[in-house]
Amino acid sequence: MNELKKVKMKQERKVVSGYRSLMMSKHYISLCLIVSFFLVSYYGYAPSPIYILLIFYLLPPIIENSLKEYIGKRKDNFISKLIAESPFYLTTLQKKYRFNKLNYVSNSMVYIIILLWFYNKYWGGTSPRYLFVIKYTYKSPTTTFVLPR
Repeated sequence: MNELKKVKMKQERKVVSGYRSLMMSKHYISLCLIVSFFLVSYYGYAPSPIYILLIFYLLPPIIENSLKEYIGKRKDNFISKLIAESPFYLTTLQKKYRFNKLNYVSNSMVYIIILLWFYNKYWGGTSPRYLFVIKYTYKSPTTTFVLPR
């Protein structure tokens, strides 16, 4: 077997295993968020774990569609080179784990967004506040209340 083909197959195995571990951790975190949602709602607190769960499952398709649209408009840029599908030698692995480079990149981007949000919210990161703070306001005829985060 050609040395170049061996190296390429090894890289493909690493990428597919990274994608598979990303999907497994996504399902594990989803299970943890569902359990914590039931615990939190049982004790009467705000159901914030369900919002994170929605971000995990709704944001990747949105990112995929926006990236497809962006690539369709501009062909020669960094993102199109990052997402470009190269010929796959290990098609059985690709079919078994439903690997798609665009899906892999979009799920990775969601993980980065969630990690940045957690870092900023709980560990005092230095990200700009306007990126992560959502202000809820309630207007009544007499006064305006700003609900705390």
